[in-house]
Amino acid sequence: MTLIEVLNDYMERNTLTEKKIQRVGMLQYWLRDYTVATMSRERINEFFFTTLPSSTIPPHKDRKVIHKNYNGAESKTYALATCRKYYFDFKVGLEDWALRYKFKLGDRFEKQKPPAAWKEREQRCLPEQQKVLIDACDGMYKAPFYWKMFINLSINLATRVSELLQLKVKNIHLVKGGHWIFIDKTTNKTKIERSIPLSDASAELIQELLTLGKHSPEERLFKMLPEKEFSAGFRKIVVRANTLSQGLYPKNNFVAGDLRHEALIRYVEAGLDLLTIMLISGHSDIEVLKGYVKKYRPNNFSAQLNLIQQKEIEKPKKPAPKKPRSKKIS
Repeated sequence: MTLIEVLNDYMERNTLTEKKIQRVGMLQYWLRDYTVATMSRERINEFFFTTLPSSTIPPHKDRKVIHKNYNGAESKTYALATCRKYYFDFKVGLEDWALRYKFKLGDRFEKQKPPAAWKEREQRCLPEQQKVLIDACDGMYKAPFYWKMFINLSINLATRVSELLQLKVKNIHLVKGGHWIFIDKTTNKTKIERSIPLSDASAELIQELLTLGKHSPEERLFKMLPEKEFSAGFRKIVVRANTLSQGLYPKNNFVAGDLRHEALIRYVEAGLDLLTIMLISGHSDIEVLKGYVKKYRPNNFSAQLNLIQQKEIEKPKKPAPKKPRSKKIS
């Protein structure tokens, strides 16, 4: 049985999203010469950890125009996060087929670690860079104010792009004694609901947005920003910021997801513990956050120790030396 036939069977018997159908189709392209028997544990490792990450992405068959902001003419390879998605698509598809036809997969996926979810990025958005990015929003033809608010809130809240972009008014709670927003499981990739506490500064930003016209409970807070063309719009801002800052932002090195990356760095540098950060950010794996701690917190350890040890510890007083007793003369 070829892997093309296995994946065809998987797609025919399951309802998949359009993006997943495209990824499974690409898997069929790359794995067209393999069968179930020849796709051993070693071959799976070799393909998803070595072959696929170094493979050039085939150009889209329907591409007619190459946008100048994306350097579309350049050949690109698959990112680690993309290889991870392909790995799970393949794993689910093969396990679905094996369960249906009672085929034993053996140790193909036993204690198998998938490709890494992300590659550490050096790009940051420090306060002076954040200001340049905000100034670049003035060049947007539509809703520049909403773009500015989105950038500021992303850095404050550490939300994923889709979570903030799809945040509904009904999930915003601005009350005395504590402000928070509710992240619905349908808007995040982990499918886990969570509540994010808001600082007074973030609450003021959201309140300012709510005062701009009428908002029904089911409307998005950022209804003026496009969902489908969001990445293209943000790319224009980055290109403009790159011009304004004379190369502060490389064209292909800063994406909207880096705003969340910057927020997490600031949380770590401020000394928040990892469990608290996980509750805010929605990470399901604490190992990802440990990487932030190793890189960005060491400089803060000394300062934190100084704060802890500022209180002077009262040392026990040494007893006064005893005076020698004078001998009585009889």
